[in-house]
Amino acid sequence: MDTQVTNISASVIRHIGFHFKPYFGAEEMDGVFGALVFRSLPRRLVFSLPAVYRGLPISDPDILQAPARELLIKVEEIMRPMLDGDILKGDTEFTVKADRNVEFVVG
Repeated sequence: MDTQVTNISASVIRHIGFHFKPYFGAEEMDGVFGALVFRSLPRRLVFSLPAVYRGLPISDPDILQAPARELLIKVEEIMRPMLDGDILKGDTEFTVKADRNVEFVVG
């Protein structure tokens, strides 16, 4: 059975280990982070792994991968985001901003 997977993530560091670089645009200039948003079947993501490994943009139209200065996330139900392994207070709206550091604002 296939299940939809939703990911919203951001990083000021381009790589995540094993030479995978999903955060396109991160590390290129101050105040910019790489945003990665997708909602697709897990097996579909497999086809994007070669591009992610090489640090190239993903060509799948259901995957948003772009540099950003600010990312506003709105969800229908309360969600508890995770930041560096810590589960934060839940809300339905979150803002991620970057300066020299990433700032995560809940509510």
